[in-house]
Amino acid sequence: MINTRHLCFLATVSLVMLAENAIAQTHCNEAHGEVTHFSCAITGTKKVASLCGGGYGDSESVQYRFGRVGMPEFVYPTSGKESLKKFEGHYFNKYSYVSYLFINNKALYEIELSESYPKVLGVIRVEVDNKRHELQCAKAVSRDYWDSLIELSPRTFHYTGDGKDSFLYQYNNVIKKKKG
Repeated sequence: MINTRHLCFLATVSLVMLAENAIAQTHCNEAHGEVTHFSCAITGTKKVASLCGGGYGDSESVQYRFGRVGMPEFVYPTSGKESLKKFEGHYFNKYSYVSYLFINNKALYEIELSESYPKVLGVIRVEVDNKRHELQCAKAVSRDYWDSLIELSPRTFHYTGDGKDSFLYQYNNVIKKKKG
């Protein structure tokens, strides 16, 4: 015969474990006022990619973090000051596609979300020395992240004039051509 207290205990433990797993899938510290603009576990690894934000107005910041939760191995930028200008965000409504680019040293990074209704799929692309690496999100990402990235996009860097200051132009025509 199954003990009712035993069943209640198992149900409570299961709920706590589910809650911990849901919370653990981001590097963003929401308890300290950070917002998770994007986060996903990477297929075939124990690593998570997150885009975290904080502050408001002139003090608003955004930061990309990658690695095991609680132990990020890569953080960009290291300082929140003027960090929105270090990301180029775009929403392509016609193609149901959101893209965030940033350049670190000689690498171009892209966070891409694509809507395949009812799911939102995510991928992280990194290009270094003409080699492209793709890191797939293990599951469909939260629709909240889709909305958050669309809302954040106008506050990030946007190229002007002839587009020669865009991140893609800079990466393909300046950074990749530098020697050493």
